[in-house]
Amino acid sequence: MNGACMLEDPLEKYCYPQEWIEATGVPEKDLKSMVDSGKYIILPSGNFLRRGLTTGTVASAAVKGALISATKAVRAVRVSTPSGIDVEVPIEAENGVAEVIKDAGDHAYDVTNGVVIRGTVINREGLEFGDGIGTFTRDYLKYRKGEKAVSQSAMKAIKNAYAEGLKSSGLDFKPGVLIEVPDGKKLAKQTGNSRLGIKGGISILGTTGFVEPWCDPLVDMKRQLVQSYERVVVTTGRKGWQYGRKEFPEYTCVVIGGYINEILPYIKNRFVVVGLPSLLLKWAIKERKDEIIGNSAEKIAKNGIKRIVEKIKNTSGGILESVILVDESGKEIVRYEV
Repeated sequence: MNGACMLEDPLEKYCYPQEWIEATGVPEKDLKSMVDSGKYIILPSGNFLRRGLTTGTVASAAVKGALISATKAVRAVRVSTPSGIDVEVPIEAENGVAEVIKDAGDHAYDVTNGVVIRGTVINREGLEFGDGIGTFTRDYLKYRKGEKAVSQSAMKAIKNAYAEGLKSSGLDFKPGVLIEVPDGKKLAKQTGNSRLGIKGGISILGTTGFVEPWCDPLVDMKRQLVQSYERVVVTTGRKGWQYGRKEFPEYTCVVIGGYINEILPYIKNRFVVVGLPSLLLKWAIKERKDEIIGNSAEKIAKNGIKRIVEKIKNTSGGILESVILVDESGKEIVRYEV
């Protein structure tokens, strides 16, 4: 893609091709407002996909809403997301109890779509995570056995919402908030939490605060996007994206999630692959899929990197430059230069 960037996605920082922008038929100012909100993705046809909100963002809204509702009824709150974008979230809150329904946007198979997250003001200061939120049954790199399954980025956003809620409530004391997911234990059976060593409920997550609306139109959009650039870093998720942005500033970083087979063949130019070892190893070494869970993936990453590289070469249509595996903190584990 050549020329100045006319419109940039605020989360992944890729530039939309001019023909996609023109195909929307939306006035420039209005279109920029839509895209800058983080809620909308432009498709090559000019149509839009709608991003949803993560459980972390929904929990943040429940916490802030519960606190404000201790003094007045609340129907919507504005919260900050880890991406730095503020969003307004509809809620039902009064008498210190807030319920928020998670909207997954146009994601085709998000099992947490429609789940209710509840925040309740309690007489103990601080945040508590209760029923329906999973618990780690073993140690991980950043989490310990017995801790609630709340990601660090989600926790930071929730704490920020708690502080904002206290300030907006006008209360002259500091109550706490209990966060619960009434159907979380039941819903967890439809997730992969048990395989990850998390039991008793769903996870509270969100590296950006938004749910990427994975579906066939988005996969097709990413195919066309990777063809638009002379140099691209494709990543399996946000940690790889952050690494790619830092280490390859001249490249465009595109998150492809688990759609490796669907997108790699469409790359025609020079590219780099960055991702968590668990996903890439399971993709490249299917016969060892059951072994590659959590920390064990990192243990075999150095031995499996050549298999990953070989499969990428056989799958893609472009010129592979390097493959980098990173851990959950975004730190490089192993790098293979082609």
